[in-house]
Amino acid sequence: AVVTASLALLLIGGEAQAQALSLAQVVTETEKNNLDLQLIEEQTFQAKNQVGTAWTLLSPKVQANANYTINKQAIELNFADSIPEEFADFFDADSVEPTVIQAKRYADMNVSVIQPIFSPESLPLLRGAYTMRDAAYAQEADIRLQVRAGAAQAYYGLAVAREAVEITRQAH
Repeated sequence: AVVTASLALLLIGGEAQAQALSLAQVVTETEKNNLDLQLIEEQTFQAKNQVGTAWTLLSPKVQANANYTINKQAIELNFADSIPEEFADFFDADSVEPTVIQAKRYADMNVSVIQPIFSPESLPLLRGAYTMRDAAYAQEADIRLQVRAGAAQAYYGLAVAREAVEITRQAH
């Protein structure tokens, strides 16, 4: 309130070069430059963001990962060499391919979507986030009213003081 009154006095009082301001202009300038109001506006912004954060417990999540691996050497197991000679006639030696145990190079990737169906812990968090947001709105409105009232009080206090000075001048 002291900062508000001082600001209002600076805006409308002082030197002869100062421009006379209307009450609406004083209130507007006071709201624009009041640190308490700026702080509470930031707190309200943060409280609004907490609602969105609380909803993340119920929102789908997408996870993606990818890997590319280069090994020193490939490891293969060739079963064609281990087929007994009495069974060799049943297999075409050229059609038996080696089994790759470890490739020289390979890539893999995975993309998953996770959608919570029910999250019991999200309900109190959501309720709390909405309550904090509503409380921040109410607190901001209260501070705004206090700032406006302080500006109006300073404005009319200065107007009364100027009138008293003028009456004193006329009396002498």
